[in-house]
Amino acid sequence: MEPMGKNSEKTRLILSAVYKGREEANLSPQWQGQVMDVIRALPAKAVLKKTTIKLERTVWRLAPVACVLIVAMAVVLLSQDFSPQYGLIEAMMDDSVDTLLAQAMGMQ
Repeated sequence: MEPMGKNSEKTRLILSAVYKGREEANLSPQWQGQVMDVIRALPAKAVLKKTTIKLERTVWRLAPVACVLIVAMAVVLLSQDFSPQYGLIEAMMDDSVDTLLAQAMGMQ
């Protein structure tokens, strides 16, 4: 990690001193309660109010449903027979239109 500014060394020294002295600190339950009250009173993050975050939550809630639908569609498509039916091919290849026109015009 690179230093973030001129005071990075000073900040590192302060943080290391606090870390080394954490066992010596004797904090009362009253102090901890006051700290928790201050934390609870802090305003909510402004980031959560953005519509993109709400949209992101909605997308992640709908993701499992989309996966289930994709799997169901894949199962349905794979269970279908893709080879054409013989009768369908015969009907398409039959020359019945020409025969019907010839009969209608009285040529046959």
